[in-house]
Amino acid sequence: MPVILVTEPEYRKAQEFFERFAVREPVWNIVPCEPDEETFLRQISERNVWLAIIGMVRYSEAVYEALSRNVPKDRAAVLARFGVGMDNVDREAAKKWNVQLANTPGVLDHSVAEHTIWLLGAAAKRLGAAHESVRRGEFPAVSGRELFGKRLLTAGFGGIGRAAARIAHFGFGMEVHAFGRRSLAELLEEEKTSSESEFLARYGLAGYSHEIDGMLPDADAVCVLLASNSETRGFFNAERFEKMRRNVLFVNTSRGALVDEDALFDFLTKNPEAAASIDVFQTEPYVPQTPGKDLRKLPNIFLTPHLGSSTVEANLAIARSALEQTIRIGANGTK
Repeated sequence: MPVILVTEPEYRKAQEFFERFAVREPVWNIVPCEPDEETFLRQISERNVWLAIIGMVRYSEAVYEALSRNVPKDRAAVLARFGVGMDNVDREAAKKWNVQLANTPGVLDHSVAEHTIWLLGAAAKRLGAAHESVRRGEFPAVSGRELFGKRLLTAGFGGIGRAAARIAHFGFGMEVHAFGRRSLAELLEEEKTSSESEFLARYGLAGYSHEIDGMLPDADAVCVLLASNSETRGFFNAERFEKMRRNVLFVNTSRGALVDEDALFDFLTKNPEAAASIDVFQTEPYVPQTPGKDLRKLPNIFLTPHLGSSTVEANLAIARSALEQTIRIGANGTK
Protein backbone atom coordinates (compact mmCIF):
# COMPACT_ATOMS: atom_id res chain seq x y z
CA MET A 1 0.00 0.00 0.00
CA PRO A 2 1.64 3.29 -1.11
CA VAL A 3 2.22 5.79 1.69
CA ILE A 4 1.52 9.50 1.23
CA LEU A 5 3.44 11.39 3.88
CA VAL A 6 1.79 14.64 5.01
CA THR A 7 3.53 17.06 7.36
CA GLU A 8 1.66 17.24 10.66
CA PRO A 9 0.55 20.91 10.64
CA GLU A 10 -0.96 20.51 7.18
CA TYR A 11 -2.56 17.19 8.08
CA ARG A 12 -4.27 18.79 11.10
CA LYS A 13 -5.71 21.59 8.94
CA ALA A 14 -7.78 19.06 6.99
CA GLN A 15 -7.63 15.96 9.18
CA GLU A 16 -11.27 15.00 8.71
CA PHE A 17 -10.87 15.10 4.92
CA PHE A 18 -7.69 13.00 4.96
CA GLU A 19 -9.30 10.44 7.26
CA ARG A 20 -12.43 10.18 5.11
CA PHE A 21 -10.33 9.81 1.97
CA ALA A 22 -8.30 7.00 3.56
CA VAL A 23 -11.52 5.10 4.34
CA ARG A 24 -12.95 5.71 0.86
CA GLU A 25 -9.70 4.90 -0.97
CA PRO A 26 -7.92 2.36 1.28
CA VAL A 27 -5.30 1.65 -1.38
CA TRP A 28 -3.57 4.87 -0.25
CA ASN A 29 -2.09 5.08 3.24
CA ILE A 30 -2.06 8.74 4.33
CA VAL A 31 0.38 9.21 7.21
CA PRO A 32 0.99 12.43 9.19
CA CYS A 33 4.59 13.21 10.07
CA GLU A 34 6.36 15.84 12.15
CA PRO A 35 7.87 18.39 9.75
CA ASP A 36 11.44 18.51 11.04
CA GLU A 37 13.84 17.12 8.45
CA GLU A 38 15.32 14.38 10.61
CA THR A 39 11.90 12.85 11.32
CA PHE A 40 10.72 13.41 7.76
CA LEU A 41 13.76 11.61 6.31
CA ARG A 42 13.41 8.74 8.75
CA GLN A 43 9.76 8.23 7.82
CA ILE A 44 10.59 8.32 4.11
CA SER A 45 13.16 5.60 4.64
CA GLU A 46 11.20 3.40 7.05
CA ARG A 47 7.92 3.59 5.13
CA ASN A 48 9.41 3.49 1.63
CA VAL A 49 7.78 6.83 0.80
CA TRP A 50 7.87 8.43 -2.66
CA LEU A 51 4.82 10.69 -2.32
CA ALA A 52 4.72 13.62 0.11
CA ILE A 53 2.71 16.76 0.88
CA ILE A 54 4.56 19.49 2.76
CA GLY A 55 3.98 22.92 4.28
CA MET A 56 6.42 25.82 4.58
CA VAL A 57 9.52 23.96 5.81
CA ARG A 58 12.41 24.05 3.34
CA TYR A 59 14.14 20.68 3.04
CA SER A 60 17.64 19.87 1.90
CA GLU A 61 18.54 17.85 -1.16
CA ALA A 62 18.62 14.73 1.01
CA VAL A 63 14.81 14.64 1.08
CA TYR A 64 14.53 14.75 -2.71
CA GLU A 65 17.15 12.04 -3.05
CA ALA A 66 15.36 9.86 -0.48
CA LEU A 67 12.01 10.17 -2.25
CA SER A 68 13.58 9.28 -5.59
CA ARG A 69 15.14 6.08 -4.23
CA ASN A 70 11.74 4.61 -3.38
CA VAL A 71 9.92 5.14 -6.70
CA PRO A 72 8.44 1.99 -8.27
CA LYS A 73 8.87 1.42 -11.98
CA ASP A 74 6.68 3.61 -14.21
CA ARG A 75 5.75 5.87 -11.30
CA ALA A 76 7.03 9.29 -10.19
CA ALA A 77 8.21 10.72 -6.89
CA VAL A 78 6.05 13.72 -5.94
CA LEU A 79 6.54 16.59 -3.53
CA ALA A 80 3.35 18.67 -3.30
CA ARG A 81 3.02 22.00 -1.51
CA PHE A 82 0.00 22.45 0.72
CA GLY A 83 -0.62 25.96 -0.64
CA VAL A 84 0.40 28.29 -3.44
CA GLY A 85 3.98 29.50 -3.01
CA MET A 86 6.91 27.35 -4.07
CA ASP A 87 9.62 29.53 -2.51
CA ASN A 88 10.50 26.86 0.07
CA VAL A 89 10.96 24.18 -2.60
CA ASP A 90 14.40 23.38 -4.00
CA ARG A 91 13.65 23.25 -7.71
CA GLU A 92 17.20 22.32 -8.64
CA ALA A 93 17.21 19.35 -6.27
CA ALA A 94 13.81 18.26 -7.58
CA LYS A 95 15.10 18.38 -11.16
CA LYS A 96 18.31 16.56 -10.25
CA TRP A 97 16.46 13.69 -8.54
CA ASN A 98 13.48 13.66 -10.90
CA VAL A 99 10.96 14.60 -8.21
CA GLN A 100 7.76 16.06 -9.64
CA LEU A 101 6.53 19.23 -7.93
CA ALA A 102 2.96 20.38 -7.41
CA ASN A 103 1.08 23.09 -5.58
CA THR A 104 -2.49 24.31 -5.32
CA PRO A 105 -2.93 27.66 -7.10
CA GLY A 106 -6.33 29.26 -7.16
CA VAL A 107 -8.00 27.35 -4.34
CA LEU A 108 -7.13 29.90 -1.64
CA ASP A 109 -7.57 33.13 -3.60
CA HIS A 110 -10.72 34.23 -1.81
CA SER A 111 -9.45 33.26 1.64
CA VAL A 112 -6.29 35.37 1.32
CA ALA A 113 -8.13 38.19 -0.45
CA GLU A 114 -10.65 38.40 2.38
CA HIS A 115 -7.88 38.39 4.99
CA THR A 116 -6.12 41.15 3.07
CA ILE A 117 -9.21 43.34 3.27
CA TRP A 118 -9.75 42.52 6.97
CA LEU A 119 -6.16 43.59 7.66
CA LEU A 120 -6.60 46.74 5.60
CA GLY A 121 -9.59 47.63 7.76
CA ALA A 122 -7.62 46.82 10.92
CA ALA A 123 -4.91 49.24 9.85
CA ALA A 124 -7.42 51.96 8.96
CA LYS A 125 -9.21 51.65 12.31
CA ARG A 126 -6.06 51.00 14.41
CA LEU A 127 -7.80 47.93 15.79
CA GLY A 128 -4.69 46.42 17.37
CA ALA A 129 -3.98 49.41 19.62
CA ALA A 130 -7.68 49.90 20.36
CA HIS A 131 -8.10 46.25 21.37
CA GLU A 132 -5.10 46.33 23.70
CA SER A 133 -6.32 49.58 25.29
CA VAL A 134 -9.68 48.07 26.20
CA ARG A 135 -7.97 44.97 27.59
CA ARG A 136 -5.95 47.27 29.87
CA GLY A 137 -9.17 48.80 31.19
CA GLU A 138 -8.89 51.96 29.12
CA PHE A 139 -11.51 53.38 26.78
CA PRO A 140 -9.72 55.80 24.46
CA ALA A 141 -11.36 58.03 21.87
CA VAL A 142 -9.49 56.89 18.76
CA SER A 143 -10.29 58.18 15.27
CA GLY A 144 -9.76 55.80 12.39
CA ARG A 145 -10.10 56.25 8.66
CA GLU A 146 -12.70 55.16 6.13
CA LEU A 147 -11.82 53.02 3.14
CA PHE A 148 -14.58 54.46 0.97
CA GLY A 149 -13.16 56.64 -1.79
CA LYS A 150 -9.54 55.92 -0.88
CA ARG A 151 -7.00 54.91 -3.52
CA LEU A 152 -5.77 51.35 -3.09
CA LEU A 153 -2.73 49.95 -4.86
CA THR A 154 -2.65 46.16 -5.12
CA ALA A 155 1.00 45.28 -5.60
CA GLY A 156 0.52 42.03 -7.47
CA PHE A 157 -2.38 41.07 -9.69
CA GLY A 158 -2.65 37.31 -9.78
CA GLY A 159 -5.73 35.48 -8.56
CA ILE A 160 -5.54 36.89 -5.04
CA GLY A 161 -4.89 40.43 -6.26
CA ARG A 162 -7.87 40.26 -8.59
CA ALA A 163 -10.16 38.95 -5.86
CA ALA A 164 -8.95 41.63 -3.42
CA ALA A 165 -9.44 44.36 -6.03
CA ARG A 166 -13.04 43.32 -6.62
CA ILE A 167 -13.83 43.26 -2.89
CA ALA A 168 -12.19 46.64 -2.32
CA HIS A 169 -13.93 48.37 -5.20
CA PHE A 170 -17.34 46.75 -5.36
CA GLY A 171 -17.61 46.17 -1.60
CA PHE A 172 -15.98 49.26 -0.11
CA GLY A 173 -16.09 51.79 -2.93
CA MET A 174 -12.32 52.16 -3.13
CA GLU A 175 -10.51 53.50 -6.20
CA VAL A 176 -8.32 50.54 -7.05
CA HIS A 177 -5.12 50.63 -9.08
CA ALA A 178 -3.07 47.51 -9.72
CA PHE A 179 0.59 46.81 -10.29
CA GLY A 180 1.61 43.59 -11.95
CA ARG A 181 4.89 42.31 -13.30
CA ARG A 182 3.30 41.55 -16.66
CA SER A 183 2.11 44.11 -19.17
CA LEU A 184 -1.58 44.83 -19.61
CA ALA A 185 -1.35 43.45 -23.15
CA GLU A 186 -0.23 40.09 -21.74
CA LEU A 187 -3.13 40.03 -19.29
CA LEU A 188 -5.63 40.85 -22.03
CA GLU A 189 -4.29 37.99 -24.12
CA GLU A 190 -4.45 35.64 -21.12
CA GLU A 191 -8.11 36.50 -20.49
CA LYS A 192 -8.92 36.37 -24.21
CA THR A 193 -10.17 39.92 -24.51
CA SER A 194 -8.96 42.84 -26.59
CA SER A 195 -10.87 45.43 -24.58
CA GLU A 196 -8.79 47.23 -21.96
CA SER A 197 -11.86 48.92 -20.50
CA GLU A 198 -13.69 45.60 -20.22
CA PHE A 199 -10.74 44.03 -18.39
CA LEU A 200 -10.42 46.95 -15.95
CA ALA A 201 -14.16 47.03 -15.28
CA ARG A 202 -14.21 43.28 -14.61
CA TYR A 203 -11.98 43.76 -11.57
CA GLY A 204 -13.10 47.23 -10.54
CA LEU A 205 -9.82 48.83 -11.58
CA ALA A 206 -9.26 52.50 -12.23
CA GLY A 207 -5.84 51.72 -13.69
CA TYR A 208 -3.13 49.08 -14.21
CA SER A 209 0.63 49.38 -14.67
CA HIS A 210 3.71 47.16 -14.59
CA GLU A 211 5.78 50.10 -13.27
CA ILE A 212 5.17 50.55 -9.54
CA ASP A 213 7.36 53.44 -8.40
CA GLY A 214 5.22 56.09 -10.02
CA MET A 215 2.10 54.65 -8.37
CA LEU A 216 3.32 54.66 -4.77
CA PRO A 217 3.10 58.42 -4.00
CA ASP A 218 -0.62 58.55 -4.86
CA ALA A 219 -1.73 55.46 -2.94
CA ASP A 220 -3.67 55.80 0.32
CA ALA A 221 -3.15 52.07 0.87
CA VAL A 222 -0.77 49.43 -0.49
CA CYS A 223 -1.54 45.70 -0.31
CA VAL A 224 1.36 43.37 -1.11
CA LEU A 225 0.18 40.37 -3.14
CA LEU A 226 3.27 39.54 -5.21
CA ALA A 227 4.81 36.12 -5.65
CA SER A 228 8.11 35.63 -3.84
CA ASN A 229 11.11 34.88 -6.04
CA SER A 230 14.65 36.07 -6.66
CA GLU A 231 13.37 39.20 -8.39
CA THR A 232 10.89 40.28 -5.70
CA ARG A 233 12.77 39.54 -2.48
CA GLY A 234 13.19 42.78 -0.58
CA PHE A 235 10.92 44.49 -3.11
CA PHE A 236 9.55 46.88 -0.50
CA ASN A 237 12.76 48.44 0.79
CA ALA A 238 13.64 51.78 2.37
CA GLU A 239 13.68 53.51 -1.02
CA ARG A 240 10.15 52.41 -1.87
CA PHE A 241 8.80 53.22 1.60
CA GLU A 242 10.14 56.75 1.16
CA LYS A 243 7.99 57.10 -1.96
CA MET A 244 4.81 56.37 0.02
CA ARG A 245 2.50 58.81 1.74
CA ARG A 246 3.29 59.61 5.37
CA ASN A 247 -0.11 58.20 6.41
CA VAL A 248 -0.24 55.19 4.09
CA LEU A 249 -1.94 51.95 5.10
CA PHE A 250 0.40 49.05 4.31
CA VAL A 251 -0.63 45.37 4.23
CA ASN A 252 1.39 42.25 3.47
CA THR A 253 -0.38 38.90 3.11
CA SER A 254 1.97 37.42 0.50
CA ARG A 255 5.43 36.46 1.76
CA GLY A 256 7.68 37.99 4.39
CA ALA A 257 10.67 37.98 2.04
CA LEU A 258 9.04 40.70 -0.05
CA VAL A 259 9.39 43.33 2.69
CA ASP A 260 12.52 44.69 4.37
CA GLU A 261 11.20 44.53 7.94
CA ASP A 262 13.85 46.91 9.28
CA ALA A 263 12.86 49.47 6.65
CA LEU A 264 9.19 49.00 7.56
CA PHE A 265 10.03 49.50 11.25
CA ASP A 266 11.91 52.70 10.47
CA PHE A 267 9.10 54.00 8.26
CA LEU A 268 6.37 53.34 10.85
CA THR A 269 8.49 54.85 13.63
CA LYS A 270 9.20 57.97 11.59
CA ASN A 271 5.57 58.27 10.41
CA PRO A 272 3.17 57.56 13.29
CA GLU A 273 0.17 58.46 11.09
CA ALA A 274 0.97 55.48 8.85
CA ALA A 275 -0.27 52.03 9.82
CA ALA A 276 0.54 48.50 8.78
CA SER A 277 -1.02 45.04 9.03
CA ILE A 278 1.31 42.10 8.49
CA ASP A 279 0.46 38.40 8.20
CA VAL A 280 3.77 37.05 6.89
CA PHE A 281 7.34 37.48 8.09
CA GLN A 282 10.91 36.87 6.98
CA THR A 283 11.30 34.42 9.87
CA GLU A 284 8.30 32.44 11.08
CA PRO A 285 7.51 32.34 13.95
CA TYR A 286 8.40 36.03 13.93
CA VAL A 287 11.86 37.08 15.05
CA PRO A 288 13.06 40.69 14.57
CA GLN A 289 15.66 40.93 11.82
CA THR A 290 17.64 43.44 13.90
CA PRO A 291 17.64 43.71 17.72
CA GLY A 292 15.86 46.88 18.71
CA LYS A 293 13.61 46.87 15.63
CA ASP A 294 10.80 44.66 16.88
CA LEU A 295 7.60 45.27 14.92
CA ARG A 296 5.59 44.00 17.87
CA LYS A 297 6.58 47.06 19.90
CA LEU A 298 4.99 49.54 17.49
CA PRO A 299 1.55 51.00 18.25
CA ASN A 300 0.67 51.49 14.58
CA ILE A 301 0.90 47.87 13.45
CA PHE A 302 -1.48 44.89 13.52
CA LEU A 303 0.00 41.38 13.29
CA THR A 304 -1.42 37.94 12.51
CA PRO A 305 0.49 34.60 12.39
CA HIS A 306 0.43 33.72 8.65
CA LEU A 307 -3.20 32.66 8.65
CA GLY A 308 -4.43 34.39 5.50
CA SER A 309 -5.16 31.13 3.70
CA SER A 310 -6.10 29.18 6.82
CA THR A 311 -9.86 28.88 6.69
CA VAL A 312 -11.94 25.73 6.96
CA GLU A 313 -13.01 26.12 3.35
CA ALA A 314 -9.56 26.88 1.95
CA ASN A 315 -7.84 24.11 3.92
CA LEU A 316 -10.33 21.58 2.59
CA ALA A 317 -9.87 22.78 -0.98
CA ILE A 318 -6.07 22.79 -0.64
CA ALA A 319 -6.01 19.29 0.86
CA ARG A 320 -8.22 17.92 -1.89
CA SER A 321 -6.17 19.55 -4.65
CA ALA A 322 -2.81 18.55 -3.19
CA LEU A 323 -3.90 14.95 -2.64
CA GLU A 324 -5.50 14.58 -6.08
CA GLN A 325 -2.41 15.95 -7.80
CA THR A 326 -0.05 13.79 -5.73
CA ILE A 327 -1.94 10.62 -6.64
CA ARG A 328 -2.45 11.53 -10.30
CA ILE A 329 1.15 12.55 -10.94
CA GLY A 330 2.62 9.75 -8.84
CA ALA A 331 0.46 7.05 -10.41
CA ASN A 332 0.93 8.21 -14.00
CA GLY A 333 4.63 8.90 -13.71
CA THR A 334 4.25 12.36 -15.25
CA LYS A 335 2.35 15.64 -14.95
